[in-house]
Amino acid sequence: METLSLEKCLGELKEEKEWINLLYSSRIIDILNSKKDFLKHRRLSFENGENINDFNSSNNNNKNDKDIKEVNQSKEVNENQLLSFSSHHTNVGDALRLLSQYHLFACPVFNEDDNGCENQKVYNYVGMLGIHEIVEYLLGCYKDRKKINSVVGVIHLDTWIDNKHKLIENTEFFKITPVIDILKLVRNKTSPTQLYLNDSLAVLIRVLTNSSSLRLPVINNDNIVGLVSTSDVLRILVENQTMLPKIFFKSIESLSHRYKLIEEFPKIRSDQPTTAAFDLLERENKPSLLVIDSNTNHVLANFSLSDLKVLVEHNIEDLMLPINEFIRNYKPIVSSSSSSLSSGNLATFI
Repeated sequence: METLSLEKCLGELKEEKEWINLLYSSRIIDILNSKKDFLKHRRLSFENGENINDFNSSNNNNKNDKDIKEVNQSKEVNENQLLSFSSHHTNVGDALRLLSQYHLFACPVFNEDDNGCENQKVYNYVGMLGIHEIVEYLLGCYKDRKKINSVVGVIHLDTWIDNKHKLIENTEFFKITPVIDILKLVRNKTSPTQLYLNDSLAVLIRVLTNSSSLRLPVINNDNIVGLVSTSDVLRILVENQTMLPKIFFKSIESLSHRYKLIEEFPKIRSDQPTTAAFDLLERENKPSLLVIDSNTNHVLANFSLSDLKVLVEHNIEDLMLPINEFIRNYKPIVSSSSSSLSSGNLATFI
């Protein structure tokens, strides 16, 4: 039984003319422009206090008003601006704050030019840095190893190889550690995949399918001008659902005899600490896991690396919370009205 992917579907869907037109006429530049409009609409919705649930604002704790106020007061980023980190001038604390402030999972990191200024040329690109790498680094360098071991057992993270003995006070660690220190320990340091503004949606899907990364930089005239991700692909498909082939609207059950649609997800009990959940994702090399209620053995929630985007310097200790408490405090509640596609009928291809 084969695993279903968009790329494998291409050969079977040649008769779907609208679908083929979408794949090969849609360009990455169109996807980036669409994303700018989407993010602008989301920001305006936050500012107006409208449709908060539709845009991943948590409504199951008392932090709503504070979160919305912070969004309103935050420095506005120009929609045409690529948010990035300077390899030696951006510290870990600033990186965490910016990722959380702009609801981002990762940003590109660039070396500085001869004048000490950040330069977004391809040849200065160092890699992608996100909450995943930062938490991985913090567990290896910032937390006391005995404390970690007593909570979740031996952490199987690569960052234990070189912890640099940075077991110091929180504020000092976040202020003096540049992001380049983290990238030096990242496992997959690679040059940016060659994606360009005029590449088609089909090319983007093929490259993402064959890449270990969920987000990739886009190049134009030797500059990295934006990022595209699997989420962008799914958003484009939802926006153009009238052009999708019939297979997208078949039930998963009807396709299961032919394709392997559901992989075995790692599971964790709800009373285990969040650090244990992160460690499990690392060992299993999975982007998400199922949280099982410790009392009922029922599925309580889905936990993914994206849920760590809420972490900043002042709440990093919440990694030690039981996973159910972390989810209760931070997990966004997404309204079912945010998409007109039925989750039971839309086959999601990743």
